[in-house]
Amino acid sequence: MTVAVSPLYDPNCVVAEVASHEKRFPPVAAGAAFPEETLEIAPEFQAAMLNFSEIDESVYPGEVDPGLLARRPISVIGSSLFDNHPERGYVHTIQHVRRLLPISMGERIRMSGQFTRIDEHPRGWIMHARFEFRRADGALALIVSPSALMADPERNTDAPKSKAASSDTPASRKAALEAAGWTLLHAKTCTPERVVGYCGKTRNLIHTDPEYAKGFGFRAPITAGNQMIEWHLEAVRLKGLGEQFEGSVTLQRPVFWDDALEIMTRDNDGALDVAVVKDDGRIANTGRFQALA
Repeated sequence: MTVAVSPLYDPNCVVAEVASHEKRFPPVAAGAAFPEETLEIAPEFQAAMLNFSEIDESVYPGEVDPGLLARRPISVIGSSLFDNHPERGYVHTIQHVRRLLPISMGERIRMSGQFTRIDEHPRGWIMHARFEFRRADGALALIVSPSALMADPERNTDAPKSKAASSDTPASRKAALEAAGWTLLHAKTCTPERVVGYCGKTRNLIHTDPEYAKGFGFRAPITAGNQMIEWHLEAVRLKGLGEQFEGSVTLQRPVFWDDALEIMTRDNDGALDVAVVKDDGRIANTGRFQALA
């Protein structure tokens, strides 16, 4: 299946790069630093990205969606991987976000970051990084710390093995979630057009090319981790956690580009828990966020 992508959604042109240096991506190694960038989120870009994620523009009136800034580190980490290890796959696994200041639409933000460590994993390696986003006056507005699986194709020739069958049903799983205090916030529907539209002209074909995705054990292209993080951050805003907050999202199961989902939340002793739940009642990813004093 081929889905057309407008040039508008190329992440390297809609997130304005105004630094004068030549773009170079570092090796995938602990301590390797990325070239600093100056980013600017254009209103038409934010509107398009929110639409692909089924998020109303009124959620972020006059300010930048922090999820769109968090999207840029995933792109540059991927570029480092594909520049240095083109044979390897790339799957976002964890995202930590610490939001300190709002950013106005059209404001230019300086981004710096580096790889912090690389860990062994049964399906390849896990790479960890940390990025800071600073306003023009130097004030720290946002910290994004992603982790991603650098998949070795020689270890990923078979589909991920399912756990032993159980008597659980979609209805019983959903009932268990409700009994545990989870409530429905809203529903989302993944489509190839929305998934590819959000990803843009990504170099990570695991989100856009069915045959490439199958080569890493997936039945179809998978929804970008950062698109699901958008839904967690939307929940944080809708639940009124405040301007300053931090939290982590763990991406546990793949969400395919044709999945139907429910976004659920619950209060956890003052923290906000968020879950993206697949149509079969299984949790795809979870996050926990708390307001900063």
